[in-house]
Amino acid sequence: MHLQDNKGWSALKIASQKGHLQVCRWLLEVGARVDQTNHSKQTSLMAASQSGHEEVAKLLLENGAGINMQEQEGWSSLMIACQKGHAEVVKLLLENVAQAYLKTKDGISAPIIACRNGHFELLHTMQEILQRRSYHIERNEEETNGLSKSLDNNIEKSNKRVQQLEIMVHKSSKRAKLLEIRAEHSDRRAKESDTKAQESNKRAKKLERRVQEMERTMKHLENKAEGSYERTKESEKRAEKYAKVAEELKRRAEVSDR
Repeated sequence: MHLQDNKGWSALKIASQKGHLQVCRWLLEVGARVDQTNHSKQTSLMAASQSGHEEVAKLLLENGAGINMQEQEGWSSLMIACQKGHAEVVKLLLENVAQAYLKTKDGISAPIIACRNGHFELLHTMQEILQRRSYHIERNEEETNGLSKSLDNNIEKSNKRVQQLEIMVHKSSKRAKLLEIRAEHSDRRAKESDTKAQESNKRAKKLERRVQEMERTMKHLENKAEGSYERTKESEKRAEKYAKVAEELKRRAEVSDR
């Protein structure tokens, strides 16, 4: 598909010049290079523009043809279409944003070429399209400026929001550090409390043992006290008995003395 004849013409360029739309479409589908040039640096789009084949030119543009490419003398597809007076091709090229004021090596542009060849209606068409393009460009610039201002405002708001978030993050970091310090203090206090609780448990156990010992001692003393009390009662009974015996003896002694 990329073979060329002695002049460097490819099959696609020949079909484009002849206006064979279906052949051009098939060649592009099987891999023909849309911007392959001949020895004079002419492209298939230039050939279609020279012959006035609008549909072929449109097909080539849809497949990525370089609309502003120039051959070795500096002629573009638009210049060639203007020379031949092909108004529909000129319109197609301009509507696809072909540059109207490219110059050849001789310093002439597409409008001058149209003038030289007496294509007045073509000049009128070019003027209308270029005016529409200028209007759309101005509108696009206005819209772009509006969008830029809006974007600038959004960026400014975003920057402020970012600064606020950075401040919040900084504060949060400080808060997190404080919480970490408090958590460490709490952990230490909890450990100290655990230690104190263990010591308290040990003391409580010791006290329990001492209480048990005291209870045993008290029981022992109570038992001893009960024994002493019983012995005291017996002693008192004996003392009473001895007192009675003494009185009886005293009484007998008194009787004997009489």
